Amino acid sequence: MRVPAAVIAVAALGLAACGNGTTTATTVPLYTLRRDGAPGHCLLGGDGVYSRVDCSTAHTIEVSSTLDYPDDAIYPGGGGGLPLQFFEDCDVGFAAYVGVSPDRSPVPAGELRSVPIIPSVAVWNDGDRHVVCTVRGERPWSGSVRDLGALTPPGLPATDLASGGSSAC
Repeated sequence: MRVPAAVIAVAALGLAACGNGTTTATTVPLYTLRRDGAPGHCLLGGDGVYSRVDCSTAHTIEVSSTLDYPDDAIYPGGGGGLPLQFFEDCDVGFAAYVGVSPDRSPVPAGELRSVPIIPSVAVWNDGDRHVVCTVRGERPWSGSVRDLGALTPPGLPATDLASGGSSAC
């Protein structure tokens, strides 16, 4: 019986040594790209889990524009995959933001591409027609791609990809 009492005494002493008895919780707000995305936001992450970061730090996603389709708009396309209409509409935002149109041919590794973040058909039918258009790259870059123009990342160090562009976000 002495061992458990000693363990409890050591555990209590350890807890008392951790501070003044108050606890502090730090929470990071959940960033939902389709809800929170705004032009100029720079992000790290994927698969629905994103963290907003300062554009001067390494990131792989930058929001180029947002679209709100009219209430009477029918969900574009049909079959599987993302409807082409979303890509075409986001490509316009990409061109205005970056300064060059995205290439729709198979994108070599390291190239920036235009990717829409869209509502599901069910969400669309419930009236949410908000789309967030993003610039994405396989390799992280530092600085904004806004007004970057035709500069392409291949061969550049990851932290220098957007060094020719503005770093203000």
